[in-house]
Amino acid sequence: MEHQRAEAKNQKYSRTHVHNALHRRSSRGRSAAKHHAPRNTQKRRDKKVEKEQQRLEDIALQEEENKNGLRHLETEKIKSLLSAKGLKIHDIPSDGDCLFAGIAHQLENNLKVQELRKLVAETLLSQKADFQPFLSLTDDQYEEYCEQMASTPKWGGQVEITALSQALKKPIEVIQAEGRPVQVGIEDFQGLKPIVLTYHRHYYGLGEHYNSVSSL
Repeated sequence: MEHQRAEAKNQKYSRTHVHNALHRRSSRGRSAAKHHAPRNTQKRRDKKVEKEQQRLEDIALQEEENKNGLRHLETEKIKSLLSAKGLKIHDIPSDGDCLFAGIAHQLENNLKVQELRKLVAETLLSQKADFQPFLSLTDDQYEEYCEQMASTPKWGGQVEITALSQALKKPIEVIQAEGRPVQVGIEDFQGLKPIVLTYHRHYYGLGEHYNSVSSL
């Protein structure tokens, strides 16, 4: 009996001893965490500040490089040419429809991009003898070209500008940084105010682009 009481007492002591040891270890852990928490928080703050500073420096560097970049130089030249005419660049999205969207922006009859595309395709087909030689396409290729021009975001260029001028019976003038302005239909439609577009070689990374204009 005495042996059982002694064993129970030892077990109780052992449990108490383990509990106290665990409590002391936990307390030391919490104390250490409290001690290191402010230091870790400050490190995170310092790292965040350093990251933001680097971001601002990168932006400043990019802006400085842009001042000497092809896009900036080209745009500033076009802006200067437009300013002499009392005009400024009106940005058009770069999505393949830029030529047609630029024309639509300046029309008073509210023709939409898709309508202008169909109008161009009809003009190209009806005046095939005039336009096909400039595209160097076979008959089948030419018809496919016209179909794509009417129904897809196929990029339009000089041929389409000429077709638009004839279909709309309006002169079109294209301002560019290099070379003289491209004027289409000026003689055919004398006395009419031309639709003015700007042509950019470096405006977007994808390549050539047309913008519209508006009054200053």
